[in-house]
Amino acid sequence: MRKERGITLIALVITIILILILAGIAGYEGIKLIQQSNLQTINANMLLIQAKAQTLAEKAEFSGDKENNLKGEKVDNIASEEPLIKAGITTGEYYKWDATTLEENGLSGVSVKNGEVYYVNYQVGEVADVEVVISSGYKHVDGNVYYKLSDIKNLSISD
Repeated sequence: MRKERGITLIALVITIILILILAGIAGYEGIKLIQQSNLQTINANMLLIQAKAQTLAEKAEFSGDKENNLKGEKVDNIASEEPLIKAGITTGEYYKWDATTLEENGLSGVSVKNGEVYYVNYQVGEVADVEVVISSGYKHVDGNVYYKLSDIKNLSISD
């Protein structure tokens, strides 16, 4: 009687289980990388807007011509702007920056989704940083949605 050579059913099952474990680990790491990339993109975009807005605010303060140097559409009623309310903002002088405003300010590389806008508080005459708010918010892995740059720049995707 001749002994047949081949893979046993147990060896096949073990091999499949190992492949599934490796695929699960790779998938998890891939999802983490995508989440980290999205966070870094939003953070970078908002930091670019903040830097440009700080430049405009300083120019406005130096020239004394706030009207012509501060870009964007001025928000007259904060209570009518849902993203500002969601961000916990009830006071301040905010300006809307849409895709057109971004282009006019040399920020055409900043990504804008459908109807998304950024809100900028120049805080002219104050030492504090310019605050930037994103209308769509950023949904973090902790389940919360963050709107303000001051909150988003401190986030990370943890293990």
